[in-house]
Parts: sequence; C-alpha cells; structure tokens
Amino acid sequence: MSWKEEFKKEYFSADFRDIDKAMLTKKINMPSKLYRYRSLNNEQRFIDEVLERRIFMSNPKEFNDPFDSSSILKVEDISKSEKLKNIFEEWVSRFSDRSIVRSIFKHKNWFERLNGFTANLIEYENEFTGSCVEEKERWVKQYYYGEFERLNEHINRLSTSFSKVACFTESNTNLPMWAHYTNGHKGVCLEYDFPKILKSTFVDRMFPVFYVNELPNGISLVLDSGINRVSSSDYLLLHKLNDWNYEKEWRLVLDASFWYTNLKNIPKEFYEEGKIIDFIRPSKIYLGYKVAEDKEEFVREIGKRCGIPVVKMQCTNYGLKPEDEF
Repeated sequence: MSWKEEFKKEYFSADFRDIDKAMLTKKINMPSKLYRYRSLNNEQRFIDEVLERRIFMSNPKEFNDPFDSSSILKVEDISKSEKLKNIFEEWVSRFSDRSIVRSIFKHKNWFERLNGFTANLIEYENEFTGSCVEEKERWVKQYYYGEFERLNEHINRLSTSFSKVACFTESNTNLPMWAHYTNGHKGVCLEYDFPKILKSTFVDRMFPVFYVNELPNGISLVLDSGINRVSSSDYLLLHKLNDWNYEKEWRLVLDASFWYTNLKNIPKEFYEEGKIIDFIRPSKIYLGYKVAEDKEEFVREIGKRCGIPVVKMQCTNYGLKPEDEF
C-alpha cells in the first residue's frame, strides 16, 4: 500500500482516532516544495499572490474538469447498498408480514422486487393511462431513481459550494501543466516552501489528490463506506479520474467555517465565488520560456521588490529546465 492510500484509509476512517495517524503519515511524506502554475493575464492577481502574500481559493464549480469534486450516481450500486436495503426493509416491515419482507429482501435483486411490491400498493386513478402492472412498475422505478438523482445533486452542491480550493503540484517542469495553466508557457510557476508555513490550519488542510478509475458514488459513500460524515465532502473534493494523474496535484481545502464562525451568516455570494486568503510568499518564480518581453520585465521587477529569485525555463535536449540549473 502506498503512503497516499494509507493516509486515505486513516484520514477517512470512521474512527476519529485514526486521523492523528493520518496527519503524521502525511507530514512524513509531504513534499518540501509545491508549485502553482499561473497565467499572467491577470496582473493584479499575480501581485496579490507574490507581493501581498495571498492566494486565490477557487470555487470547485469553476474547475476545467466538469466532473471534478463530483459524485457520480451509479444505478447498479443501489442494490449493493446494505444501508439502503435496511432502510427500505424497515419501511416495508411497518405494514407487511414477515414472509413478504423476506420474499423481497432475501434476494440479490431486492430493489427490482421492491419496485413490484410498491407498484401493487398504488391505486389506479389519474396517474396512468393504462392498467398494466408493468406501467406501474416503470412509474415506481422512475420515482425512486428521481429521488436518488436529487439526493446525488444535493451531495454535489454541498461539496462544490461549501468549500474553496487552491491547487498545487509536485513538479515545476510538467509540460502539460505549463501548456494548460500558463497560457502556453507564457505565464509563471510559483514555488512554495511548505516548511515555512506557520499556520497549522494550512498544513492540516493540504491534501494529495487521489486518482481513480471511477469517481465516488456519493450516496454509497455516505451510507455504506464507513467513512466519517464530516469528511465526506473532502472525499469528493480529493478524487479525480486517472486521466488527470499527470498533474500530481495537492489541494488546500478550506470550508466556510474558515471564514464564518456562524454558518447562518454565510452570504449568498460565497457559494458562487472564490476567496482570497493571506498565505505565504513564493520562494521562487519560474518564467515560462515563451513569456512576452513586457511580462518578463514586470515579473522580474516584482521579484526584485520582494527579494524572490526569478529564473526562466528553457527547452533543452534534456527536457524543460530552469536556466539556473545549467
């Protein structure tokens, strides 16, 4: 088991005593340096992040991956959920005898049998144009699935609206990252020395991203996974599909309680916008090798004012390298 898998198992355990072990596991393995790729299209944001020691926390709904931080509803997982099965079994037991309950829930396809049972409870009035059992069963199934979809949408809204995220990566020479996030090598990569972070909240709330073949199913996650419910939003925010594993991403995740002690006071705009927070100053600035002359001059001037080294990336026979490594 990799240290990241070990951390995930401990951090999301239903036993809160495992969280301390998880934080130690992360502390031992956390990179000393992490990086943020930035476009220079917004010079004021660059000034904020370098000169003013701030970083921008994004709203996850604005991420370029439409499935980022999302729960994916897998219908086939409904019948696999023991908790959901128990909920429905308790409901049916309230008005049915034991033999009927067993006839439904002892089978692997209990959900299909439940549809048929529920359909037989429906009185035929204006809901249907025909009188066949199959039509009632279709209506019941659509009703159940609609409820599951609404619950899944609610889970997604909570995970993407209640938290803000700042993204980092382990490498400053990642070609796709330079291409995607610096306007085609025309921006910068900011280096951060994480041992210099004094605010424990930032250290505690910095997490590696887990790359998976299938995104989590939020309903199964809440009902059956055994993770503590406090961490369920974090769980969704820290999983991405394997297509993105080249990013080697870390995320600083802060929820609304970082800004508001009384959650009743959260303004509407919080759920739609990003937030800027005080952080630490970058320890180094890497210029993209295609950076425009005026932008390079601007960045070097800011770096000089802050006492931060500024080096330019170069394309070499050995790959992308900072000029100070030659």
